[in-house]
Amino acid sequence: VGGEATWRAVEVGAIDFIPKPKLDWSAGLQALSEEMISKVRAAARVKVAARPRRKSLKPATEQLQFSGRGSEVLVAVGASTGGVEALATLISPLPPNGPAMVVVQHMPAQFTASFASRLNSMSAAEVAEARDGERLLPGHVYIAPGNRHTSIHRSGANFICRLTDEPLVSG
Repeated sequence: VGGEATWRAVEVGAIDFIPKPKLDWSAGLQALSEEMISKVRAAARVKVAARPRRKSLKPATEQLQFSGRGSEVLVAVGASTGGVEALATLISPLPPNGPAMVVVQHMPAQFTASFASRLNSMSAAEVAEARDGERLLPGHVYIAPGNRHTSIHRSGANFICRLTDEPLVSG
């Protein structure tokens, strides 16, 4: 329920979100204070403008067309603030035969699976949270899990996803 409310808020214009603490509210809020300050400052710099209502998804006949050998192509996308809606716009018309796509969205770990599920419901491509050691297949979009480093490696003719728990880089 909380994840759906978060996505709805982003759809109607929320700049960002902060997950609420799970256990001790006062200690949890103290720990999140720096993140809150940073996000409020970032939101204050955002230029707010009216935007047109989002159209419903394109019918399958209007999906993007892809010709070529998808197993030889990999698309990588990185996004941060504002990326949630941009990614929905990018991924919703993808065809089921397009190249594999890996997406890294600056997002807390507990939201990336529901984000992938939401995008999956909007696209003919298969969208899911990436798993370590997974072979990247054409027609699939892989959302990097929050708070994990994601790298792509070659194994023969295949692309393989690797997830690690190394220290944060640039926040």
